[in-house]
Amino acid sequence: MRSYGQFCAVARALDLVGDRWTLLLVRELLLRPSRFTDLLDGLPGVPRNLLADRLRALRADGLVISRDGRYRLTVRGEALRPVVRALAMFGAPEITRGAQGDAVRARWIDTAVDARYAGDPAVRVVRADDAEVVLDFNGQELRGAPEELMRQLADGA
Repeated sequence: MRSYGQFCAVARALDLVGDRWTLLLVRELLLRPSRFTDLLDGLPGVPRNLLADRLRALRADGLVISRDGRYRLTVRGEALRPVVRALAMFGAPEITRGAQGDAVRARWIDTAVDARYAGDPAVRVVRADDAEVVLDFNGQELRGAPEELMRQLADGA
C-alpha cells in the first residue's frame, strides 16, 4: 500500500490496515487462527492473489504470523480488536440495507456479540452454524438463523 505521507497516527494506521479486505481479514483472525482456505471461505469474494498479498503485508508489518499452516494475529494485530468492535457498532444500523443476496457466515455473529457486549461473560455464542445460532443471554437461550440474530443485535437486542 502506498503511504499517505502524513505525520499523523490515523494516517499511519491506515498505511497498515487501510487497504480493501484488510480489516475483514483481521475480523476473521480475531475469531480464530485460520488456514488460507478457511480465510477464503470467511471472505467470500476476495481473490486468492489479493488475500495472499494482504497476508504478506500484514506479516511484514508484524501484525500476523504463520505457524503450523495457520495464520494468527500477533499481540500488535490483536490490538485492532477495539477498532473492529467500533466498526461493527458503527455498521450495525446498516446491516439490513441491501442484505438480499449478501454472503452470510454464522461465525460473524461472534463479531457482533463481541462488539455489542465486549467481553460480558453473561452473553456468549453457544453454537453457530449456517442454519442456526444459539446465544446465551444471561442464562436465557436465544435461537435463530444467523441473519435474524444479526438483525436483532443491530437493533439493540
